[in-house]
Amino acid sequence: MKRRSDDDAVTRAYLRRITGYDVTEVKSEYKVNEDGELELMKKTENVKHIPGDPRAAEFWLTNRRPELWRKNPAGPEGEGEDGGGVIEIPQVAEEPGEEEADG
Repeated sequence: MKRRSDDDAVTRAYLRRITGYDVTEVKSEYKVNEDGELELMKKTENVKHIPGDPRAAEFWLTNRRPELWRKNPAGPEGEGEDGGGVIEIPQVAEEPGEEEADG
């Protein structure tokens, strides 16, 4: 099945929104000369950065890689692999010589 070119265009545009991009704004000032024609007086270009959108990135990741980025780490049924839906964090042993002070 072939992807349509408009799908590719939307994907590229969405990735630009996620990562951010630069836009060049051009401002031109004209005056009317003695012949009644417009004459360019001043032209300025300003590069403006449009920052990436973290919400768009979140949406992309949760839909493209749900196993890594879904909001409910316990899974769609509400239970983890062990059935409890709890993530255990192992304790870190204290370094030798680092004892808590009593007092």
